[in-house]
Amino acid sequence: MFRRGELKLLTLHLIAEEPRHGYDLIRQIDPTLTLMAEMDLISEAVDGDGKKIYSITEAGSARLAEDEADIAEILARLEGVSKMGEASDGASVRRAMHNLKSA
Repeated sequence: MFRRGELKLLTLHLIAEEPRHGYDLIRQIDPTLTLMAEMDLISEAVDGDGKKIYSITEAGSARLAEDEADIAEILARLEGVSKMGEASDGASVRRAMHNLKSA
């Protein structure tokens, strides 16, 4: 789904939209969050509930601006995948399974 470096860009984009808790992002991206914090693309703080919350830094905003076309392409690709899922209601798969069972 993602080419090298795209997950980092997408994560940065999501944090730029609004500050997020780590749980709001996918657990598997924790190493990416750590790397982005070390690169000063995001900052990490603790909210009133004791949960980590990530915010974009000036360096992160500049990086997003540099890679704006890449972000747009990634989001378009994800939108396409989402639309494919919506277009498939599963009826044809159920029919095929029923036909296979009957055969």
